[in-house]
Amino acid sequence: MSTMTGTVRAGKIEVEAPPGYAEGTQVSVLILPVQVLFQSDAPASAEETQRVLGAMARFEAEFPVDENGEDLSRIASETAAWEKASFDSNAEQLRRLPLVGRASS
Repeated sequence: MSTMTGTVRAGKIEVEAPPGYAEGTQVSVLILPVQVLFQSDAPASAEETQRVLGAMARFEAEFPVDENGEDLSRIASETAAWEKASFDSNAEQLRRLPLVGRASS
């Protein structure tokens, strides 16, 4: 997961993309007021630390990415679509495989 800092200008949020993001890459941006995660400059209490870690876990569950920032939910959905589209041809290939170690009926 990447963290980006942005600035609001003329009703739009401007952010600098991390290195390696190609032009036109779509990203999801979750807006959280800074106060939601950190209440003060003082060291965080155990409860505050747990609250922040919980918020991070909920964010990562909602927007899963791999170590390169690739959207895992998109990949899973594309894989499921390919499997569904390819099911009949894959099933036919499996039916044609010889049975090994079993007597055929």
